[in-house]
Amino acid sequence: MRSTLILLLCYSVYSAPMDFTDMLGEKCQDAAEKIKLTQCAPMLTEFGQESMVIDPEAKVGDPKIVSLITLCKKLMICIEPTCLSETIKDTTYVTCTEIELRNTELGSCITKIEKEKPDMSKYTCMGPEDYKNGVIQLGMYTSNQECLRSVLKDYCGEKSIENYDADIQKAVKMAQVTQSIVIQLFAGNSTNGWMK
Repeated sequence: MRSTLILLLCYSVYSAPMDFTDMLGEKCQDAAEKIKLTQCAPMLTEFGQESMVIDPEAKVGDPKIVSLITLCKKLMICIEPTCLSETIKDTTYVTCTEIELRNTELGSCITKIEKEKPDMSKYTCMGPEDYKNGVIQLGMYTSNQECLRSVLKDYCGEKSIENYDADIQKAVKMAQVTQSIVIQLFAGNSTNGWMK
């Protein structure tokens, strides 16, 4: 979750100068569009504040995370018809998906692996490119899913893979949209990433 916010911060710090019209979209000068944005503003503010204070040790089912997931769903519905740029909508989607995945056994297991950084050399299905600095790399989610399933099951138990296919599909889509955001920010293009 913080990775997406950090991405936007890095963009704003390292791009000169940042053009906020790209963030707001072309039609945001229209009065009707401004009204739509005004209706979403309280949720955007609450979302920004709440998403920054999530306890990194929070467990699956934590009431604050569940509440934030509900807020995310409402926020996504609110901002969809607005003039906000696809970059902002996509960033919101990615952040909400990260929060949602964090509330799964799979996400909890991945967080545990990243925190504990165990030796994964016993898994012959994993190459050095699959696990770097305690982080399972994107390739494991896309081209090496059966290996990842085995690793998660061994490390965290059967519970971590109960909804494996759906959770991995979400994680892959989130990664793809994140890549799209990077392209949008650095190339100045907007695409309709999260609605695909």
